[in-house]
Amino acid sequence: MADEKKPKIDLKARLGKPSTAAAPAAAPTAGIPVPSVPPPAAVSSGGLPPPSGVPMPVPVPSPSVAPPPNLDPTNPLAAATGALRPQQAQQRPAAPATPPPPQRIEVDEVAVQEAAKSAFKKAMIAGGILAVAFGAVGFVAGGASTKGDGIKASVRDAADLKTKVTKSKTDLEGLATKLEEGAKSLGDRKFPASLAKDLGGINIDFDGSQLAGRRFAAFKPTAVAQLVSYVTAVQDINDRKSSVVSLLNRLQKPLEAQFADTSKGKISYVVVFTKDPSQNLTAVLSPLTAPIAITDPAKVELPKDFAFINPLTKGNMGAPATTSKIDEKSAIYVLPKSVDANFPSETAGSVAQLRAQLGNIVAAIRGEKAPAGGDAVTESKPGLSEASDKLVKALEEIH
Repeated sequence: MADEKKPKIDLKARLGKPSTAAAPAAAPTAGIPVPSVPPPAAVSSGGLPPPSGVPMPVPVPSPSVAPPPNLDPTNPLAAATGALRPQQAQQRPAAPATPPPPQRIEVDEVAVQEAAKSAFKKAMIAGGILAVAFGAVGFVAGGASTKGDGIKASVRDAADLKTKVTKSKTDLEGLATKLEEGAKSLGDRKFPASLAKDLGGINIDFDGSQLAGRRFAAFKPTAVAQLVSYVTAVQDINDRKSSVVSLLNRLQKPLEAQFADTSKGKISYVVVFTKDPSQNLTAVLSPLTAPIAITDPAKVELPKDFAFINPLTKGNMGAPATTSKIDEKSAIYVLPKSVDANFPSETAGSVAQLRAQLGNIVAAIRGEKAPAGGDAVTESKPGLSEASDKLVKALEEIH
């Protein structure tokens, strides 16, 4: 019995498959788990092979086992079974980030225009400063051999600039005089017909081009700063003068028509007395159907009855004119000056606006003086004329 061999167990037969002696058992595919059914007889049989017909468990490879070389690392199946190496998983491209949604930016056109104007003025100032700086750099780059020539040229430029600043002050004073005369004429109810032409012929010739090509080797920094500030202020005066010329041309015809009226005012409104629902005496401001001209303020002639328009009903009405007794059936006229003060007409407002602009330019040139005695709010402000004097003095000190 010892020589007898134990019978071979045919796994294929037990699995219900045809036995093939010559063909070796195929190895299970790595990485593909096969569901296993635990053999119930493995425990009860004391380690004996399970009875025929019960499938044997198939070993499942551990996830730490590396995949075979022929398995594509990008295959989703490899990632699902954990067969993808950690370093390979790190090399997988990251998903592209979702771009943020576009945002709409609304810009106020008016704000852009105002910002553009401010930027232009600042650029002009910066341009003047850069022109001065480049002139100084050009001198330094020349080396010590040209130092003496540079200083001499700088002194000549200072003398030339002094002459031009002096002339510009004369032109500024002439401009201020013309503006004062125009404001006085408007105050006398006479349109200054020649003012627009006179202002158009005045140009304060001291802009940024006066600094081009100058040598500033002998200039003090304060003198350079005064030059740039003066150029900016003169340019502002020229711009404001151009605005006044445009305003004069636009208002000439309506103001001439208004000033041509030789009457001393017109009665355009009356106050009509009536009673409210509570029987209180009240007044209604009503416009006359036809204004009444005043030729002599000392002798105002009134009609017996006023014809006016009821502003509440928009209907034509009439009431007797009264000079003494006030009752619910009477009406009195409203002083024209009080109406103009409370309800200025378009032309009257234009006159005030025009005079204000003329006065502001004069103040910018000649300065503003504080009232006698002074106070904590109002202070004297130097004008461009005084600034030109200080600049001339600074240029005289360059030698």
